[in-house]
Amino acid sequence: MKEFKPVHYKDKGVYDQEIKQLASELAKGIDTPMQNIKIDENGSLTGGSKQIILKEAELVKNLQNLNTKQLNVKVPIYETAPNVTAASAQGIADVSLASYSTRFRPSDTSRNRNVQLSAEAINNVVLGPGDSFSYNQTVGERTAERGYQPAPEIINKQLVMGIGGGICQTSSTLFNAIDGAGLQVTARSHHSKHVGYVPAGRDATVSWGGPDFKFTNNKDYPVIIKAYANVNTGVLTVDVRTSQRSI
Repeated sequence: MKEFKPVHYKDKGVYDQEIKQLASELAKGIDTPMQNIKIDENGSLTGGSKQIILKEAELVKNLQNLNTKQLNVKVPIYETAPNVTAASAQGIADVSLASYSTRFRPSDTSRNRNVQLSAEAINNVVLGPGDSFSYNQTVGERTAERGYQPAPEIINKQLVMGIGGGICQTSSTLFNAIDGAGLQVTARSHHSKHVGYVPAGRDATVSWGGPDFKFTNNKDYPVIIKAYANVNTGVLTVDVRTSQRSI
């Protein structure tokens, strides 16, 4: 429950600002990104949870229309479940829509471990039509407890050591693959300096609690992300695939 006293109700400008702030604060505690479904080693669908969104603009409008006879306000919360079924996912890895590879030094074992872990996290993610993807949500927090290693990363145009350094190579490789497949990018940020593993302007920087890389499957059929980091050859490949019947 949330109590709200519009003490400046007669001052429309102040009141509007207060209810916009209220909507923003409520959304922070309610909004939950979609957890995408994956395909396990047996070919079965696993995991996945719905996206929960508070429509802030709609709530603000409802509050603006309050009157002395109205005691309740509708809080517009919308839920969207992953749009994937076992039937629609049959043969989903049969055809490649787009593939992209980048290279890394096999000798840089700590950084390579981070690339490998993040590649494993996005591997076999399935997106149905309209499903959204968040890199940070999918990969999770990069901590030593989860196996991530200290490695160089770019912060404010400087190369510094940080837990999980190298995971931006995975997000950047993923971006180029999904962009080649024609999926819709909804959030992407550049590094503060050029990175060597992709051409200029083709990177996607990420950090926990900071920039995220997000996209949506705007196709009318499901797709699967395949990702593999070969630490022996120093090649990271991300492949976006679908079933033969879909295209």
